[in-house]
Amino acid sequence: MAKPSIPRKIAENELLKIIKENQPISIYNLRKLTGYLSYSGIHQYIDELERKDKIKTELKIGENNRTERIIMVKEKENEK
Repeated sequence: MAKPSIPRKIAENELLKIIKENQPISIYNLRKLTGYLSYSGIHQYIDELERKDKIKTELKIGENNRTERIIMVKEKENEK
């Protein structure tokens, strides 16, 4: 069986729960909370969740004029 291209130490639902509890959260802080070792791996995973329309991301200027990717969970629209 082939290894998945994105190493996952936590399940998707757990990641969404962490993001929701700590939003808005930067990639750096999310990486510290989840135990991911590589930035590219977590960026790929975030891209995948964004394509699935479960989260949204924004780019903001953070400390030392660095661009940070801020992550938030997309809220489901209220059904009538």
